[in-house]
Amino acid sequence: MKKLLVICKDAPISNNGSAGGIRLYQILKILSQRYELYVICRSADFGIKDLEKIGCKYIKVNQSIDKEIIELNKCVDDINYALISFWHVAELYIPMLRLIYRDIKIIIDTVDVEYKRELQKSELASIYIDSVNLEDVKRKKIKELNIYKKANMCLTASDSDKKSLNEESIIAETIPIIYEMDNNEKNFNNIKKGKIYTIGNFLHDPNIDSVLWFCNEILPLIRQESEVQFHIVGKWLPKRVQEICDGKNIIYEGVVYELDKFLKDVHISVAPLRYGAGMNGKVVEAIAKGIPLITTSIGAFPLGLKDGEHVMIADSKKEFAHKILILLNNLDTCREISKNGKEFLRNITSYNICEEKILNIFKEF
Repeated sequence: MKKLLVICKDAPISNNGSAGGIRLYQILKILSQRYELYVICRSADFGIKDLEKIGCKYIKVNQSIDKEIIELNKCVDDINYALISFWHVAELYIPMLRLIYRDIKIIIDTVDVEYKRELQKSELASIYIDSVNLEDVKRKKIKELNIYKKANMCLTASDSDKKSLNEESIIAETIPIIYEMDNNEKNFNNIKKGKIYTIGNFLHDPNIDSVLWFCNEILPLIRQESEVQFHIVGKWLPKRVQEICDGKNIIYEGVVYELDKFLKDVHISVAPLRYGAGMNGKVVEAIAKGIPLITTSIGAFPLGLKDGEHVMIADSKKEFAHKILILLNNLDTCREISKNGKEFLRNITSYNICEEKILNIFKEF
């Protein structure tokens, strides 16, 4: 059995983590069928039990990954593949890997192509996040692309990101967020009308901008016509967002460990993303759970979601508020969006479809 080394910032887990971490865990779960897995990461906030469950041979959590690679080499003569999550992590470890394992094939999982996100951010002129300098972004783009070119292949979470790398003569394949859906339809008789939620990792600037834009500019328009309660789920919410959470109309839930239970009576999910790259986890999760979703063109584009069929799409604050009001007042529309979205997503992100794709990518690589 061939050996595959995984290098990442945080130990991937099966649920309750970031969308990127959950996606990486599902990829490793599939690859464990055919490869011996060795994992080295900088941190493990939720532990390593999930990795042990899928049979990883060697799991080390250490800030000094380079020392762990040297230690690994003493135990394992030959590593055939290295899968590295994020380009800036790959930048640190590709030289050492090439030196120690001369025939190793290196794959960088981009998670999202960062320079695309930063280019969009430079054009946004948001009052809610720090601006970025376009010339700085262009320099970082060159650096990021040069790292990708040092790998044998890259993985992207969306076909849009894959196309961008292919245009730079970089070999890339798409592996989306992997999400297994049940066949049960959401019961809209048990929802709490007006319960709206979003979820995210708030170390990620697009999530901060989206929540502040929604709370400050969209919610007031909705409340002119309907009572709603907005719930924010996730880690590391910055102080300036916590300050607008009053515990009544805007509620910060933190990390919700029993998320399925929490989502049972949710009426609507929102993903008001104004910039970003890759495939967004909150979009996939809401659709997979059958919760009617309103997002922007940025959130809908990576999956090819259609407005009024799979989700509601709105790019201005007035249109966003208007479409929320449509769903608040029409449960038949909610049911239709819920059903269509799940059926559409099933053909893209389901475990069986992604399993075959991942195994074929690595088989041919």
